[in-house]
Amino acid sequence: MKKIIVILLLIIPAITYCQDAENSPYSRYGLGDFINPSYSGFRAMGNTSIAIQNRFHVNLGNPASIGELGTTSFEVATSAKKSTYTEGNNSIDQWSGNIDYLAIGFPLKNPINELYEAKRSKYKLGMAFGLNKFTRLSYNVVGTDSTANIGNITRSYNGNGGTYKFQ
Repeated sequence: MKKIIVILLLIIPAITYCQDAENSPYSRYGLGDFINPSYSGFRAMGNTSIAIQNRFHVNLGNPASIGELGTTSFEVATSAKKSTYTEGNNSIDQWSGNIDYLAIGFPLKNPINELYEAKRSKYKLGMAFGLNKFTRLSYNVVGTDSTANIGNITRSYNGNGGTYKFQ
């Protein structure tokens, strides 16, 4: 129990520090920057989520694989991104990050009971839920105009957020 508390105390501050802080001026128009929808284990294999069935990982890219789950699986993924903005000789680096998805999947028929009963079920059933970040939106644009009657006008456009997809 102490190990879990120590791990949580290390992870939670990192997650809260890494909230979306990027400044993508083009995200002001439309939904924002789209996020890679595949899960981290499948991203590492070139986004092969459609072709893979795994007893231990939720794969919402291939709904047929959910019936193959052998155990309850809970997955959480975070991401980090470093952006460098350059104008002339000036340059600034900015880090951002967020939680990409939460997913849980479980078999509807317990595979251990099949072993005890010594007969295989004709059907493999499973259920999974996922909350995936779909788009990321963050901008802070400042523009200065000059008019004859008023003088200098500074316009500031700020926004952040995004959309999520529930599966």
